[in-house]
Amino acid sequence: MSNKPVVSGGVIHLELHKVESFRYEPVQQGIKTVTVKKENTGYWVAYRKSKAKLHRRYIGVVENVTVEKLEELAKDIDNEEKQLLSDIPKPARKEKYVTNSVTSYATSEEVNQVRDELTALRSEVKEVLVKLQAR
Repeated sequence: MSNKPVVSGGVIHLELHKVESFRYEPVQQGIKTVTVKKENTGYWVAYRKSKAKLHRRYIGVVENVTVEKLEELAKDIDNEEKQLLSDIPKPARKEKYVTNSVTSYATSEEVNQVRDELTALRSEVKEVLVKLQAR
């Protein structure tokens, strides 16, 4: 038998005692691949690393390494990964602005704040000029 798993009738045909790990590609569309690995303890785990986080699920003894279990764990890991990614706030995008040959970076929020302050200063200058001309 080869070292690559063969799935038929919901059973994984692989001499698991001869391999330390393998990649499982879920049948369900849209679910990402997981790595299935035998730990030093002899128990099996399924995992995937994403954005420097290890998403890991315990399988147990070799008899628990079934297609149904791997499908369930792959979907569970996928859901956890999506939840974590949706919880991460996206950083404010910094845009490049060039003024007087000086390049600087600022968020849109910072640029809008500076524009508002500049508008307020222009209004103050106009008021002072009107008062000076009235004298």
